Amino acid sequence: MATQYTSLLGFALPVTGELSGTWGTTVNDSITELVEDSIAAAATNSVAAGDWTLTTTGSGAVNQARSAILIPTGSPGVTRNIIAPSSSKAYIVVNQSNASVVVKGSATTGTTIFASKRALVAWNGSDFVTIATGDLEGPASSTDNAITRFDGTTGKLVQNSSVTISDAGAIVAPQAGSIIPFYFDNQAAFPSANTYHGAVAHSHADGAMYFAHGGSWVKLLQADVPVTVAQGGTGLSTTTAYSVVFTGTTATGNFQATAGPGTSGHVLTSNGAGALPTFQAASGGISTGKSIAMAMIFGF
Repeated sequence: MATQYTSLLGFALPVTGELSGTWGTTVNDSITELVEDSIAAAATNSVAAGDWTLTTTGSGAVNQARSAILIPTGSPGVTRNIIAPSSSKAYIVVNQSNASVVVKGSATTGTTIFASKRALVAWNGSDFVTIATGDLEGPASSTDNAITRFDGTTGKLVQNSSVTISDAGAIVAPQAGSIIPFYFDNQAAFPSANTYHGAVAHSHADGAMYFAHGGSWVKLLQADVPVTVAQGGTGLSTTTAYSVVFTGTTATGNFQATAGPGTSGHVLTSNGAGALPTFQAASGGISTGKSIAMAMIFGF
């Protein structure tokens, strides 16, 4: 019986009793060298002018399809195909061309390796698929310190962004309508005001915003809530028109207002401690006759 060959890689399968005196040549050329090629050999070919169909020169002979590594080169400027036998085989692809290449069978879709990228591809029974890539698939260049964003929904491609984080942790973003919730259930859930000086936080329980300063969380004023005396306000939401406003009954109590502006000719009169002054009719004073007499005497 003549020498047979393996179905996938074409290694020689000598049979008992043959190759007397010549077995060394067959073992060396059709087994040992081919095993080495399938494990470590690299096939290189320019794809500048067209697709690359891997050579398959037959069992027991050297060919490109048996190589472990495929290196397409050249500057095609458009996507090229690397056409391999549609059978079980893995390849390390090092794309040194300036365009994408697709490793595929003669009648399959294949898998894409972008320009200047590397990938491990393998036959899955019906087509070549990417098993692993050498690095992230992204743009040709990026902004230093930029936050990486996914490009599309495949989870395999990334893209540059306009948001950067410095080595010190400072975040810089462009002017845009950003949505960044600062939600916490209550003040007890706030982080340390000492550690995060300058941070802002919203307490849902209090319905208010706070900022961290001086080791404490300081409540921000709300436009629809009266400003208290302790916050530098009056504690009042409304007053009577033209009334007089007085301080509260305590040092931090809400201010108080008189009942109204009073009647014309009335004067604001104290009602003693613990009571608001009121407008009252003037009492006592100097009569008209006395005023004339005093004017004559003193020369007014």
